[in-house]
Amino acid sequence: MIQLQPALMRRPRVVGILFAFIVSLMLMTGCDAGKGSTSSGFFGARVDTITVRDTVTVRDTITMRDTVTVRDTVVVVDTVFVEKEVVKKIEVPAEIPAYYEAAWNRQVAELSANLADDKTCFAGLDSVKVVVVMNEDAKDILSEQRTKDKFELTLRRHGVPLSGSSNPYLLFSFEALWNEDKTLAAYIFELSLRQPLIFYRNNTPYRRVVSLWENLSYGYAGSKVARQNALEAIEEKAERVANLYLSAN
Repeated sequence: MIQLQPALMRRPRVVGILFAFIVSLMLMTGCDAGKGSTSSGFFGARVDTITVRDTVTVRDTITMRDTVTVRDTVVVVDTVFVEKEVVKKIEVPAEIPAYYEAAWNRQVAELSANLADDKTCFAGLDSVKVVVVMNEDAKDILSEQRTKDKFELTLRRHGVPLSGSSNPYLLFSFEALWNEDKTLAAYIFELSLRQPLIFYRNNTPYRRVVSLWENLSYGYAGSKVARQNALEAIEEKAERVANLYLSAN
């Protein structure tokens, strides 16, 4: 009992030093508020939930029992400081990026899109690119270069701007078939406004050129008038395209 008294007298001083050291350490380190996680929902309320972890000091009571003799038991009650973690969740205003809203608005517009008419297919085009495709029998009636020149000249005359790299492009197909003695030719003229589009299969994007607008006509002509008939048909097709383009733009 006599040996225990000096130790008990020194304990408050040790506790005081320990308490001062812990408080100083807390002031230097501060709250560990940076360790957290952030999540947000685009379709819900415009708030973010942030998990903040703070280290706080609480009081724990420790009971120490020291038995000196068989009949006398000394009970020492002391208070020490321990650290425990407290988790808090705070809701703060969340800013939705502009490209999120743009993507959402575009998806909604695509889901509710209407079928396009002929005029809409030509709307918004700065210029028109003409591509000519012909088979060998058609080239016996009119050369490929003469066919393209006639088509583009008609477009220019009506004020339609031309370009060599516009997208979409206008495909003009001219195919013919002569009889055995080449006195009579059957022909087909086809116009098609082509544009590359992206579509998805199993979440994988694919690119394909599709036809937005088409116009088809056919006929026949004798060898003496086949060339003139072809030139007139080409001009009529080009005028049809010019009317659609000018009315849409």
